[in-house]
Amino acid sequence: MFIDIHSHQATQKFHTVINADLNPTDNWCSYGVHPWYVEQTTVTSLQKLEQLIQQPNCVAVGECGLDKICNTAWDKQMHWFEQQIQLSEKHQKPLLIHCVKAIQEIIVLKRQYQPQQPWIFHGFRKTTTLQQVLNEGFYISIGAAVLSDEKLQAIVPEIPINRLFLETDDQPISIVSIYEKVAQIRAVSVEELEQQLLENYQRVFEKTKI
Repeated sequence: MFIDIHSHQATQKFHTVINADLNPTDNWCSYGVHPWYVEQTTVTSLQKLEQLIQQPNCVAVGECGLDKICNTAWDKQMHWFEQQIQLSEKHQKPLLIHCVKAIQEIIVLKRQYQPQQPWIFHGFRKTTTLQQVLNEGFYISIGAAVLSDEKLQAIVPEIPINRLFLETDDQPISIVSIYEKVAQIRAVSVEELEQQLLENYQRVFEKTKI
């Protein structure tokens, strides 16, 4: 089974975790408030988010996080990200993180909260901070950038296989192509990679049966 840890394509053929923009879905999904949209977030929408997180089909909280190049006020980003950290811990579901130029701030928050739930950087491309991220215990999800980004390709073998996930995010491509590229880079068979990432999924999302 090819696990697509984060896709905005609700019709994706393979098992997906999608950000559903707070609209209920029958698919396996995650629910979260993206930092781009926290200006519109209210206590009421947070209450709705908490209700959705408790649905049987929800396997994670997010994507949520911090983004220094968007126009959203930083204090609001921080506030609503921390609210979702708390929801992740309260409902015992992993956190899918959107991070743009804010890795140090997210590390500080992780140290502060000392979460029991796994934190996963989605769309990881922060090649110069890989070791720091690994030392802090994060999981890493890689997307379509690995098909062409040579710097990202160079660090793929350095990622412990038990801390790795793959995703399509908002790209209209097959998750299989990403598996094939990562397997090639790591010099393993697609079947071996598929089995290991399935084990990762079952460990991190232990409450979800697939």
